[in-house]
Amino acid sequence: NVGYPLFSLDGEKVIGLMVSLFKKKIDQIDAVIARFELLGPRVEMELDRLLLSSELSDTETTYKTVINQISEGVTIADMEGNYISVNAAFCRMSGYSEQELLTKTVFDMKAENQPHDSFYDSKEKSVGLPIRVNLQRKDGSEYLTEIIGDVISIDNKQLVIGTIRDVTEKVNAEKEIASLNKNLELTVKERTEELNRTIDLKDLLLKEVTHRVKNNLQVICSKKERLKLKKVARF
Repeated sequence: NVGYPLFSLDGEKVIGLMVSLFKKKIDQIDAVIARFELLGPRVEMELDRLLLSSELSDTETTYKTVINQISEGVTIADMEGNYISVNAAFCRMSGYSEQELLTKTVFDMKAENQPHDSFYDSKEKSVGLPIRVNLQRKDGSEYLTEIIGDVISIDNKQLVIGTIRDVTEKVNAEKEIASLNKNLELTVKERTEELNRTIDLKDLLLKEVTHRVKNNLQVICSKKERLKLKKVARF
């Protein structure tokens, strides 16, 4: 038997073994080795390609499994805005299937009259910062999102990865809380004014009572004084 080890293209690891089996001893072993040396590089190249393809497939499967577990939308687009990857969360968020989204651009998802500057900002001056953008679902309804964009490089090609969060409920809750606070402040203000008016009225009543008591006392004192004078005059 004659064996020939097969190495990866970088020569760092053995990826296989090519073997020839003979029923009897051969005399021209050099010819067999020469054939191995001729065929070996071709077999190594094809085997390395298959292994790389298998690894790439496993990596893509792992990537899709992980990215589809994320609750927020994740998209990857080229520098012109064409989607090349979307996760399940963004599909649910937008109402489109993955196949439909991969035929669209980031601009197709924006609500009517929404400026396109946000996409360019997300890959330039606002990289890594949340930008609020109104998007439109497949059914035509609009929803408010916070999008964080960043530029990544894959195989020397620049791409834009975006993380999208639906903040419609959050913003509506914030508005409701602000409205409740405003109403509460107004109620407190009105109640305070009412209490102040009540206090002012009580102060006024107290002054009036004090004034009347004083007058009555003065009248009583005056009558007592006149009564004394009359008694003196009799004697």
